[in-house]
Amino acid sequence: MASQAHPQLLPFLDEYSSRLRISSASKILCFSSPLQDVVQPWCSSNLDSHSQPASLASIPPSQAFNSTWLEPESHYTHIFAQLSPDLKTSVKMLKFLHFSLLWKGIAVVLPPQGGEGQVGGEKVDLAKLIELGGFEPGKVRVVDEGKGEVAFAMKWDLLSA
Repeated sequence: MASQAHPQLLPFLDEYSSRLRISSASKILCFSSPLQDVVQPWCSSNLDSHSQPASLASIPPSQAFNSTWLEPESHYTHIFAQLSPDLKTSVKMLKFLHFSLLWKGIAVVLPPQGGEGQVGGEKVDLAKLIELGGFEPGKVRVVDEGKGEVAFAMKWDLLSA
């Protein structure tokens, strides 16, 4: 069921696993339980026992993207998230996501489900929207996995070059 909810995520993980650099030192946060249901089995079946992530957690469904954010700053190496159909909520979520990533941490972002990539009722450029959330222009890549787009972005600054 989880792979049906995010059909583009498994092919993306298989193809880009070397770029994602998930390892035993990784701390992964999934913005929803369905995302965790896809990522956790993939880690178990594709990574050897010495390379399993140090932690893999998801945000409780009750946590809303309001003015308070409970996750620590610069804590996670990888974050998996799916955008909301609401533009304001999506941008706020991306800013929180950027806040919680370590430098050179990687965010994997999926477009809203069922809206054909529409945010706020319009088709959006996924890369531009992620840059609006605080990610460095040029450090965002969008790939089409046949069943939908997947974007990945690295938290970057000039000191981490």
